[in-house]
Amino acid sequence: MISVVIFDLDETLAATGHLPPGRRTPSQLLSPGLGGREWVTDQSLADLPGELICRGYSVAIATRAPRPYASTLIHLLGVDTRMLWASCGQGLAKATQILQELELGGITPPECIYVGDGDHDREIATHVGCQYVHISDAISGAFLASLPPLAEIPRYRRPPNWANGEFEHFAGLFSAHEMEEAWAEQIVEQFDHEERVAFACASLRVAPQKMSRRENQLTLFANLTPEHASCIVQESPFLHVDSRIVTKAELRRDAVLRRAYLEGLSRCFPGLRVQMDVGGIEAEVRSVVDYQSEWGRALGTIKNYGNHDRNGNFRSGPEPELGGLDFVADVVAAQILDLSDHFVVPTPSHPYSDGQPGEVSRRLAHLVAERVELPVAEVLERQGADYLPDPTVPWSAFGHTNEFGETDRVRRRVGPGKRAVLIEDQITTGNSINNAVQALSRLPDERLHRPVVVSYSMSRRVVERCHGVLPQTTLHCGLRIMTQLFGVNCLCGRNE
Repeated sequence: MISVVIFDLDETLAATGHLPPGRRTPSQLLSPGLGGREWVTDQSLADLPGELICRGYSVAIATRAPRPYASTLIHLLGVDTRMLWASCGQGLAKATQILQELELGGITPPECIYVGDGDHDREIATHVGCQYVHISDAISGAFLASLPPLAEIPRYRRPPNWANGEFEHFAGLFSAHEMEEAWAEQIVEQFDHEERVAFACASLRVAPQKMSRRENQLTLFANLTPEHASCIVQESPFLHVDSRIVTKAELRRDAVLRRAYLEGLSRCFPGLRVQMDVGGIEAEVRSVVDYQSEWGRALGTIKNYGNHDRNGNFRSGPEPELGGLDFVADVVAAQILDLSDHFVVPTPSHPYSDGQPGEVSRRLAHLVAERVELPVAEVLERQGADYLPDPTVPWSAFGHTNEFGETDRVRRRVGPGKRAVLIEDQITTGNSINNAVQALSRLPDERLHRPVVVSYSMSRRVVERCHGVLPQTTLHCGLRIMTQLFGVNCLCGRNE
């Protein structure tokens, strides 16, 4: 039974054939600007991995390119994956690594399909011992049509107590895919509140192809608490909400589901809201996580910390891994759901360079604005450590296919909105935010003078300075009832 689809990356999911030969780097992808849809081979391919996950299949991306490049490209493409096998090496070395990864996952090659773009990929599939599909079949739709929702749970995904005790009822819900939905609902109605949430999460993870997938998603998102943070978020291959729970493809096309998801994240990561003196102005500051927590440290991987500038300060490096930035954007967007009549102002990054290509704070602001459908006003420019106000730099709202709209934007003054929301990726000393707020106060538009300041992470010294307390990561599993009721161990590992 086919249950795993492995995609090649370059020239299969991504149109990167025009890049120069040799080692590939994130800067090659990011140099046009904020980047985005120009790397998609075909628009339908951006949603294909997510569609397969919704049908119950596991999706992996295998590439001989380095992980920073692969992670960044996956972010720009907007594709879903739970497994990224990068730096696979030349020729059949890629096949060898795929075989090693399959063995680690308890997956046999006959359960897999490998999707590629040429004879070299066909040779890899032959060496692995799996089926091969050319990318043209995926673009035409023939490939997706040949893969209906899985009729049963793959062996390697079955919980250990599959046929013992009370878990028989849970197994029965998934063992017959054609079973009447009404029968399944009768069993679920017997669950109490906690059991219902645990069932929703377990069913999405074990059998994401169930017909009641959306109902289970809405149930789970409506009941998320801080205890569930580690239960729904995976840290490998990069920080992201488990795609079996929800895919990027689903969030793109379903506004109701996206809103429920963001509302759930706002409860899962309640963050901190304080009044703080920012640049001599009393402003509301919102931040999500402690800079030194397990969640805050993830931003270091995204930005590729480790390089020092000429003053000895840490700075973003040349190898950002932007795959995790989508999760960060989701969590930050969840903090401003109550600001639907505002507009977003990015805190400018250092201008793009090969040594610092990520533009993380600016990119984050655009992603956040897209999530909550707010206009963006880029009214600040950066020169060194200073910010200069400029009310006529490009401005746009992003309700169209091109996520960042670099080619569609026009020069105009600040657009509609009641008040500015200044987005920063992190607050370490507060100096950058002070400079940005002061620069905004010099513009003639009063809506810019007291912005709401929102960041993903904040240092402890800044939190202490404003007499706040950031929520700590819970030590308990919010779904531990899954083990005793269903025999399914939560992926957070805290219920064992």
